[in-house]
Amino acid sequence: MITISRKRISEILRLVFDLLWFEPEGLYVRDIFDHLNKFDKISDEEKGYYSAIPGFQLFEVIVRVGSIPLEKAGWLVKTRRGRWFLTEKGRKESKRFLNAEEFFLQAIEYYEDWRRAEEVKLEGFDSLVRERAEERAWEQISTYLKALQPKQFLDIIAELFKSMGYYITWMASAESTSGPAHMIASLDPLGINDKRIVVHLNLIGQATTQDGLTAFSGTLKENDHGVFISTGGFTKSAINHASEHGNSNLYLIDLDKLVELWVSSMKTLSPEAKDMLPLKPVYFLAFSDHQDRIGGLPPGFPNQLVLQAPKKSR
Repeated sequence: MITISRKRISEILRLVFDLLWFEPEGLYVRDIFDHLNKFDKISDEEKGYYSAIPGFQLFEVIVRVGSIPLEKAGWLVKTRRGRWFLTEKGRKESKRFLNAEEFFLQAIEYYEDWRRAEEVKLEGFDSLVRERAEERAWEQISTYLKALQPKQFLDIIAELFKSMGYYITWMASAESTSGPAHMIASLDPLGINDKRIVVHLNLIGQATTQDGLTAFSGTLKENDHGVFISTGGFTKSAINHASEHGNSNLYLIDLDKLVELWVSSMKTLSPEAKDMLPLKPVYFLAFSDHQDRIGGLPPGFPNQLVLQAPKKSR
C-alpha cells in the first residue's frame, strides 16, 4: 500500500499547472510527464513504477487521479487525443489560490458537487487505462503522419477530398511541393466552375503563424476557398486571424481535425486510400463520465490518496 498526502498531491498538480500556464494551446500529456520526469521536485520513489498498473509511474497515477477534481471543476480540459490545457476559469482560480493545497481543496469542493450529482462510484483503474489507450493510439497515428514524405501526405489528402465528393483538378508533383498551392479541387469534375478549393500543406511540424496564413490567403482569388493543413497546428494569432478575416473562405486543418475527417469518411474511402492511412477501431471498456471508476480515492479526497496493490490470486 502506498499513501500520498493531500499536500503532496497538491504540490505535484501545481507543477502541472505551472507547465501549462504558458501553453495556451496545451501540451500532450506525454510531454507533461516527460517534463515531470526531469524535475528534481519529483522524488525517485515517485518516478518509480506502480506495480498495480504495469507501465504507469507513481507520479503519473497521482497526476491522473488527482487531476479528476480539477477537470470536473472546469479548470482543466483533457482532450481524447491526450492534450491537456487550462481553462480561463482554471487560470483565475490558480491566481486566487497561491497556496497549492488550498487550490486543490477548492477543486475538491467543486468535484464533490459533481460527484454527488452524478452518484459516481470510484473503484478500479478503468479510466486510466482508457486514457492511456487513447493517448498512445494518437501518438502512433501522429508520428506516422509526420514521418510521411510530402507526396505521400498529399496523396492522403487527395483521397480524403475524393471521399467527400470533390474532384482533384491539379496536384503538385513530388519535386514541387514548396509553392503556395499543393492541390486544387472542385465540385465540378472538369474544373470549369470558377469556385476552387486551394490546398496548402505545412509539413515542417511547427505551428503555422499568422504571417504564414496571410501569405497563403494573399494568393487566393475572389471565389477561392483556401484550406491550410498544418501538421504542427496553428498559433493562437493564426487561429484568430482565420476567424476574424472571412472564415467563410479560409479553413484550418491540424492533425486532430485531419484524422477526425478521415475517420468520418471511412465508409466512402477507397480500399487503396485506407491502406495509405490504415486505421481500425479497438474495443475496450470505456465507461461514460458518470460511470468512471478511478481506484483508491476515499470519498472527498480527505487527507491522502491510498493506492492499493493488486490482490494476489489464491
